[in-house]
Amino acid sequence: MERLTIEYCGEYMPKGLCSIDRQGGADDCELCYENCKAMREGNDDCSGCVVDKCFGKLGKYEDLEEQGKLLKLPCAVGDTVYEVQDLRKRIQPYTVIAAHISNCGNLYGWELKDGKGVYSNVNGFSEYVIGKQVFLTREEAEAALKELEGKKE
Repeated sequence: MERLTIEYCGEYMPKGLCSIDRQGGADDCELCYENCKAMREGNDDCSGCVVDKCFGKLGKYEDLEEQGKLLKLPCAVGDTVYEVQDLRKRIQPYTVIAAHISNCGNLYGWELKDGKGVYSNVNGFSEYVIGKQVFLTREEAEAALKELEGKKE
């Protein structure tokens, strides 16, 4: 993904407001003086500026993404996922209760829930079965089950 920020004088700035030098760094940046509340109040160091805080946080996330340290998980704890059970010809909803990261991929723990409570069995799935056996929406699971039933006829 293309960066939206660039580091300039120890701060992250909107890349579109900066001229870039030959090494890809910020040569000079136009600051947001015209719209800056801090500047109107006589504070020219940008401390406390909400825009500066937003770009600082975005810049840190972009750094993590470039370093391969930012993960985007397909589902979160608390989400409902849907398993297509081929032999029973049904869709079973589960609630994700944990996400673990291992050197062989992301692993998710789930619990089977009904309207009354939680069953005692806890199981899981890996990210490799998402879109094949486990689906993130009921509609995707129903389409997969329909496709399986069509192949068996």
